[in-house]
Amino acid sequence: VDVEPCAENEISDPDRTRLPRNQSEGTLPRIAVTTGACDALECLVGKLGVDESEFSPESGDGSIHLYQGGVGLDLPQGVPAGRGMYTDDSDHDVAAPGESFSLAQELWDDEDALMDYDIVINSCECAPDTQNKSIGAREALEAYTEAGGRAFLSHWHYVWLDEAPGALASVANWTDTRTYPDDEEAQTARINDGFEDGQKLSEWMLEIGGSEDYGEFTLFEARSTIQDIDTELADNWITFDNLADGGREQSQYMSFNTPVGEPDQCGRVVFSDIHVTSEVAGGDRSGEGHPFPEGCSDAIQAQEKALIYLLFDVGACIDREVPPIE
Repeated sequence: VDVEPCAENEISDPDRTRLPRNQSEGTLPRIAVTTGACDALECLVGKLGVDESEFSPESGDGSIHLYQGGVGLDLPQGVPAGRGMYTDDSDHDVAAPGESFSLAQELWDDEDALMDYDIVINSCECAPDTQNKSIGAREALEAYTEAGGRAFLSHWHYVWLDEAPGALASVANWTDTRTYPDDEEAQTARINDGFEDGQKLSEWMLEIGGSEDYGEFTLFEARSTIQDIDTELADNWITFDNLADGGREQSQYMSFNTPVGEPDQCGRVVFSDIHVTSEVAGGDRSGEGHPFPEGCSDAIQAQEKALIYLLFDVGACIDREVPPIE
């Protein structure tokens, strides 16, 4: 791109300014994604523009490695574990057609395996317990984030924080007993613009059509596991008024840097208290009968657009102190 200094430079071909879709075009982060029957975040990674050929087993050459979550939990009746196989449909160009995913526990229990990834994304498994998350796994995740690793946790994966053996447990208080709205009930989410990145998110959502009004967007499948956040340690990005719980202001997206409370931080954790890819709103599916990526939809919901910003944020350089939120 030829750039004329101190002037507006129009780039007529947007293909010149996008991120690489595959390793032949440039460097991609190494990302591990665990599946879950209540969320399908592997689909969202694909919607960012990453080629299907970059999704492979951990032994493969792809940048995105998928693991099957939800195995080993007492899941509600009729709820399967997360999706666990690459499709062999010839319409899809996955790297390992027909091959099964390794279990998420094989990743979580191995600190060295975690350290191989820039980002680890855990999709909601539909159950809030640690049956398949050993104390060793929880110690490994904490060590991973403190070493600079980036983690994204969806809904019931709050147990990694609530049951953390170290400082991760100090960031927020949690509960699985509060009332939340019906899945079909649309909620008005508010973006916290009390800090600079919240303002940027509000502008981003307007720019890409995720919001009709500055600082607000519609979300479905809101949840309420976050009781309160230590705002000296974490950013509270998005809230809504939970009328099912007396109108209580409820956080839906939060993030914090690691090691928690230390002056030199190089890791980050993002937590989402919703099912990011709402099935109610026509979103993605994971589980039996939907080998990757056959359960993925083409649409990108507003709540997914907000998360895309946070996915880029979770991988960004840490160059600021976490500000207290008023």
